[in-house]
Amino acid sequence: MSLCVGLLVSDKKFAALNLQEFVDIAKGKSVRVVRIDLKQPLEHQGPFDVIVHKLTNLEALALLGDAEAAGHVASIKAYLVKHPQTTVLDPLDRVEALLDRGQTLNLLTACHTKLAGVQLSVPTSCPWTPGTDPSSLIEQNELAFPLIIKPMLAHGSSEAHSMALAFTEEGLSHWESPCILQQFVEHNAALHKIFVLGDSYACTKRPSIRSIAAPLSGIFAFDSNQVSKPHSATHLNGIADAVKDCPDLDPVFVAHLVPFLRTQLQLSMFGVDVIVEPETNIHYIVDINYFPGYDGMEAFHESLLKLVTNASLS
Repeated sequence: MSLCVGLLVSDKKFAALNLQEFVDIAKGKSVRVVRIDLKQPLEHQGPFDVIVHKLTNLEALALLGDAEAAGHVASIKAYLVKHPQTTVLDPLDRVEALLDRGQTLNLLTACHTKLAGVQLSVPTSCPWTPGTDPSSLIEQNELAFPLIIKPMLAHGSSEAHSMALAFTEEGLSHWESPCILQQFVEHNAALHKIFVLGDSYACTKRPSIRSIAAPLSGIFAFDSNQVSKPHSATHLNGIADAVKDCPDLDPVFVAHLVPFLRTQLQLSMFGVDVIVEPETNIHYIVDINYFPGYDGMEAFHESLLKLVTNASLS
């Protein structure tokens, strides 16, 4: 019996991951892939054995009050209630926990541990609402400037990636929306990205934020997407060779980290950003994102098909 997989991603995501190749490879293995059209009734497009989705922006827009997005999300959830035999990669409630950086922090509380002899942690962080005095909050959480300001909502608009590096309390006064204050950790301007796809994973290195002197305004605004691309060279990035000279993560540590996070997050498709503090060698998780770009992952389409096939059997 052939397998039917519903694929629910944007045109941009479909093109970026060359998912047509996945469709073609799946067809050769008697797996039928159907691109789901949310403007049409789902009942007319299935039944689906498995649904693979990237709905983070749609779910975030629904949370922001977008009626059309909320309607689409509601129709998907209604379909899944009616068809409980359909496996979803990944469960919507587990993905929704990554939409809010406060909830993501709660998920990562177990990440203060040792794996393969390496200390794993998360930078000290706390939620803050502008208009309230940050002094006691900073003291209570033992934070020290500089601090990274991250919007509470992690998806749904370009504002989700609009962040800032604050050097003083006066700098914080320039921020206007609910956010997460996160301790900046020195990491030699290098970021390690780990892409997880079921049992498969891949690691790559990217530029990141260097140590910089405090500006007169006490704050540096930046777009997180622009400071961690493969060839980023913004005013916040380090020297060109910083990433190349940075040691790779210990493969034994990564081999322990991936299943640990899969269990903690209860997700199969995600990306994790890790930085390493040079003085202590503490490895910090600084971000988690769902269904990432998988740049440089070999045999991505084959691994995705393996994940989908295994999910249909579980």
